[in-house]
Amino acid sequence: MPPWLEEVLARALERLCVPDHGDLPAPAESGALEAALGFISGMPPATREEFQAMLALLEYSPYAFGPRRQRFSRLGDDDVDRLLVTLESSSLLSANAMFKALKAASMMGYWSRPGTWGGIGYSLDENPGVPEDRR
Repeated sequence: MPPWLEEVLARALERLCVPDHGDLPAPAESGALEAALGFISGMPPATREEFQAMLALLEYSPYAFGPRRQRFSRLGDDDVDRLLVTLESSSLLSANAMFKALKAASMMGYWSRPGTWGGIGYSLDENPGVPEDRR
């Protein structure tokens, strides 16, 4: 994936996965982007290309949906949040589908990281079946 698309995904991920309490790491500190990229790289080629095209559309979506005429990756936190809410609640199926795909990849990337598990009561010590490289 081109670096500029990784930047778009990272920006969305950091706003979709904002920790709501101190026990959870920030997405950038958790390795969520790397996990999401790994998930995306495992997609069939056509699906991966569609996902990358969706990220490119997301980068320029503020020009169509607001709130500012600026690339997504350059928006401030409040503007990113407003745009994501607009996509999530849109009656346009493609905009709504974009939000759902973005949220799914972001959440998978974030919650698959061991650093997030303790914050939701999941203990590695009580689950010996988790491979050492995942701890």
